[in-house]
Amino acid sequence: MRCEDVNQTLVDGGKAPRSPEFDAHLRTCASCREAQEAFGRIDEALREPLWQPPGGFTRAVANQGLAIVQARAAEPPLAVWVNRLTVWISAGTAAFLVIRAALVFGPLIAQELRGAVREPFSTMALCAAVSYAWALAILYRVRLRRSG
Repeated sequence: MRCEDVNQTLVDGGKAPRSPEFDAHLRTCASCREAQEAFGRIDEALREPLWQPPGGFTRAVANQGLAIVQARAAEPPLAVWVNRLTVWISAGTAAFLVIRAALVFGPLIAQELRGAVREPFSTMALCAAVSYAWALAILYRVRLRRSG
């Protein structure tokens, strides 16, 4: 048996049955014996665990995960989506009202600033529209914090 055959058998991990020629070659060849010892040390090192968790590690991780799961409010999925939809509808309504107020009252304000309109109605309507938009924005923020 040649050294290459012995090395191939050692690389295979000794899965194949050892022949008498293999054992005879190991008795006569010092480099193949050294290779067998090196492979044996490598095999032993690979079988040892690289890291052992400290005592109670698994339980601590499980308890932390359980605490996170229990901390979340148990809310039905439909209620979550309805809540989110309500928030988005409120935000969209507030944005629509602000844009609509700007489109409607913008020209009136421009005329009033130029002095063409002397009626206090446009100023009053503008204040009402801005107040309403602010109220909706505040309600949106409150609802957003609650749904959080």
